[in-house]
Amino acid sequence: MDRNKPAAPETAVSPLPPAEDFPLPPTQTGKRVVDGVFSAIALSQQGASHLAKTPPVPCQDYSDLRLLEEPGLLLACISDGVGSCSFSHWGAYLAVNGALDSAEAALRQAAQEDAAFFSAPPTVAALLRGAMHAALAGIEAKARADGIDPMQMQCTLTLCVYDGRTVYFAHAGDGGIVAQFSDAQGGVEMITNRIKGDEAGSVFPLQVGEQGWMVGMSNRPIAGFVMATDGVLDGFVGDRRLSDMYIYYPFMKHALYSLLPDGQEDAGDCADRALSQQQELLLCEEYRSQRQDDLSLIAVVNRSALADAPQPAFDLDRWEELRRERERRLMEVLYGAAKTAPAPDEEPNEEKGEEPAPSPAGEPGEEPAPAPAGEQGEEPATAPTEKPGEEPAPAPDEAPILFPERPPFVHRFRGFRAQVRKRRLHQKKKRFGV
Repeated sequence: MDRNKPAAPETAVSPLPPAEDFPLPPTQTGKRVVDGVFSAIALSQQGASHLAKTPPVPCQDYSDLRLLEEPGLLLACISDGVGSCSFSHWGAYLAVNGALDSAEAALRQAAQEDAAFFSAPPTVAALLRGAMHAALAGIEAKARADGIDPMQMQCTLTLCVYDGRTVYFAHAGDGGIVAQFSDAQGGVEMITNRIKGDEAGSVFPLQVGEQGWMVGMSNRPIAGFVMATDGVLDGFVGDRRLSDMYIYYPFMKHALYSLLPDGQEDAGDCADRALSQQQELLLCEEYRSQRQDDLSLIAVVNRSALADAPQPAFDLDRWEELRRERERRLMEVLYGAAKTAPAPDEEPNEEKGEEPAPSPAGEPGEEPAPAPAGEQGEEPATAPTEKPGEEPAPAPDEAPILFPERPPFVHRFRGFRAQVRKRRLHQKKKRFGV
């Protein structure tokens, strides 16, 4: 993660060991999984801003896939390390592998005990919640074993399991899942919320704990979905408070439909080609000039369901009209109502064409955070008078089902940022011998 996101408070602070004592974790530059039902790809790329630093900052994203052939399930997971944490690249790697290991073991055991367990939502939700706890415990154990402050491994985490129809998920942070539905109504929706702090550029990571996680399922059949960390998500998902047309579907269409074999093409060869195309896209100069952060993307499809699903209509002219309106509103917020465009030397680095304009209530590329005081994980109001910082839910028939319905996110982490600043000041004093 490129932005300076807050770390969760911790009472004990210890000096960091030399970075050279710790090798970099494995990277995920490309993986594909194919069977008789699913096609999926996963990749994470080092961001342009990380490469530009001296020395270069390692990729703090990690992503992976697991295919459980016997239960007929596909697991997908992404994580994004908090940029201000020195070992967050290890946190992301450990979180993904810890969550997948736990979820795979639990799902296989559940399938052995009851073949129909996947139709029991509370059971699957509990397994995924347990996987999040396992990921967190694994990070803390590894950090303490190596003499590292666990808070230096903070990261986001999004984990999901898919049977070709239903997606269950457990989610922490500002990444997310965007799904295409396979029923007659069709359409695309983001089925997770972006769990962010009150300040632009901040996030509530996995380390916040269960009170800050979102656990749920889609209540409509899904033909395919894209999971992404914020570096990719910001590029094709805008602020759904401003319009019902907040997803730039051509980007998602390319990621999903490139996994459908053409004619007699083998599904494996098709997945290889799709992975290569996504790698080229995320590494091309034009894309990386617009998206500076680390980039992680997972695309998963049920091939037969996607082939039969109604393809959402996308009106490019209306999108451009809405983009201009979002730009106008942003300029009003940044520069005042009387000035709708910046002076030439104040020209912001706005993304063109396929990039959704940023929310007018935060920094470019950021959406306002859902209010964490008793509302996180709930279905926020869709009326135009919603409270600042809330993210409205999809229409009732599209909204995901959450477990529990109202998660116990009962406080705003009062003093959160003050404790973070105090902790960082303490670290700085120790570093310089003050």
